[in-house]
This record gives sequence, C-alpha cells and structure tokens, in this order.
Amino acid sequence: MKPRLRPFLLALLMVVALSFALPARALIEARVDCNGMKEGEPPPTANPVSGMVAVKPTSVSTNDAAGASVRVETVEAFKGKAIVVDDRSGGEEGKYGWVNLGGIAKKDAVHTGKVYLHFDWVSLARTTGNIGFVSVRNASGATILSLMFDHTTTGLVILCGDQKTSLKSVLGLGMPVSVKIMLDLDGLRYEVSLNESKMAEGALAPENDNSFLGVSFSTATSGVSRFAVKNLIISPNPIQR
Repeated sequence: MKPRLRPFLLALLMVVALSFALPARALIEARVDCNGMKEGEPPPTANPVSGMVAVKPTSVSTNDAAGASVRVETVEAFKGKAIVVDDRSGGEEGKYGWVNLGGIAKKDAVHTGKVYLHFDWVSLARTTGNIGFVSVRNASGATILSLMFDHTTTGLVILCGDQKTSLKSVLGLGMPVSVKIMLDLDGLRYEVSLNESKMAEGALAPENDNSFLGVSFSTATSGVSRFAVKNLIISPNPIQR
C-alpha cells in the first residue's frame, strides 16, 4: 500500500522529529531517555547545544481538542516510560500534533559520513489505516527513506525512492521492537535492522539530495492509531544496545 501524505503540518502527526544544529557539518549526538520525564505531559523541551548530547526535544505541538495527543506515559510493553502518540482524529485536516528535536534549517544538514539511528517502537492500537511512519529527511525536507508500520499490524514496509521492501510477520500489537537504521551518505546506501538482525539494505535514490537533516515519527493521514517510542538515538558511531 503506497502511503498518501498531506502537506506538511496538516498531513502528519509528527511525533518526534530528530534533527540537530550541525556546526562545521559535525553531527551532534542525541540520546533521549524518557525515564526522567513527567508522566501525563508532553516531553519537556530544550534547544540543543553544540558539543553536548541532546537529551530533550526542541519543541512540542499537539492538538488535543482535535483528537491527537503526544504524552509521556508508562507503557507496559516497555516496562517503563515512553513517548506515546494517540491519534483519534481520523486524518481530518487541521487535526495534528508533533514534536521536534533540534534545528530544522537546511544549513544544519550533514552531507558526508555515516549516521546511525536507533529507537524502540511498539504498536499499541489500530482502528483504521496504517499505524505510523518513520521518515528520514534531507536538507530539502524531503523523505529519503521511510519505514511504514502497516495496516496488518504485523508488517513493516521500507520505502526508498521507487523501491519498496515488504517485511511480513515481523511485528505485532504490544510487541516491542528495537530498530536501527544506518545511512552511508558517501556510499549512498542504507541498512535497517530489527532486534539486532539486518532485515533490509539498499541504495539511496541517486536523484535525491542525500544529506541527513532529521527523522520524524508520524501517524498515517487516514488512520486512527496509537504507538509508543523510546530510547531515541542519533550518533556518528555504531550504536550498541
């Protein structure tokens, strides 16, 4: 199923967009741990500082009245706190919420080297549509790699340019999964691993601006769903967990 995305800010329930101020094109690490966050409220925010590890989102916006919320909650499947996205808006225009981490200016993007991403994900509920997307964005704000947690609740679809890789029966409602993404901006390749096992690899579309600006987590535009993420990491080095 090919996702149809609305215009930015109306299209997506942006859960966590990870992108950072990058002086001299050096990637600032991010390690967002939810354990110290207050339950029942949106994640606390702070601007990233050069030379330091980012530990909080830069900004949070939600539209609770419209049926979309982002909260820190205790998630049984994780046995601890996580950022929970609950979207009951049904995809109607103007009903959205999002969280941003770090800078989102084009000048902040990294154009060379390798970028390693990690997050823990659990799908909690789905009434209609796909559960959500994880989209890696470049300096132009375009998506160069997308992970779609699909409507079957057990499948994951990896979208890269015109290429689509479908992984079946690798997920389940209430089943946590550790996700790692490696981007090689010099070799123009990517790898996706689930629970330490490499599940897919391929070439980044050569016609794209293959830089790294950030990664966002969003619900599907036509869906009603709920999911949680935690242990959000961006690093220039391989991530061991």
